[in-house]
Amino acid sequence: MWTYDNVTCKHIRRNAMGYTHYFSHEATTQDKWAAIVKDCETLRQNLPDSFGIAGGDGTGDPVFNNDEIVFNGLDSVNESHETFAISRGGAVLRSYMDKDRMPFAFCKTAHKPYDVLVCACLLAYKHHSPNTMELSSDGDSEEWEEAENLVYDVLGYSAKYKDLGRKQE
Repeated sequence: MWTYDNVTCKHIRRNAMGYTHYFSHEATTQDKWAAIVKDCETLRQNLPDSFGIAGGDGTGDPVFNNDEIVFNGLDSVNESHETFAISRGGAVLRSYMDKDRMPFAFCKTAHKPYDVLVCACLLAYKHHSPNTMELSSDGDSEEWEEAENLVYDVLGYSAKYKDLGRKQE
């Protein structure tokens, strides 16, 4: 359990090494990206101190800039897993991907504490640029509640995973 702004939340911890979030995304505008970066950095700054957020390799500082957002859990306390990385320019189309669909990226978090920030940043992206992202996850709505609560309590808007998953037409 942890508390922020007098709200107590639970972080679901399971031994689920393959627990993954998938996000197809295309380039978004600079204005929308600036709002996404601002919100993600605000979310990070409002996490409890016990949530170690580090750079992509689990050490150093996370990146929140005009081109990309890159972070991981803190490796020194065994809370890192796969790097979360998302860019304003969208995911890179790989040779194995369907050329008629949006390119995708993914992040396996194994339910480690930084998963809350991964989910919250994906919700913020989807909130600001809904037409440039498709979002899916191995998690169900209950597993997204903590991130949804963080977004609402810190940023003041409602972003529900179950309502935001598919690209909006």
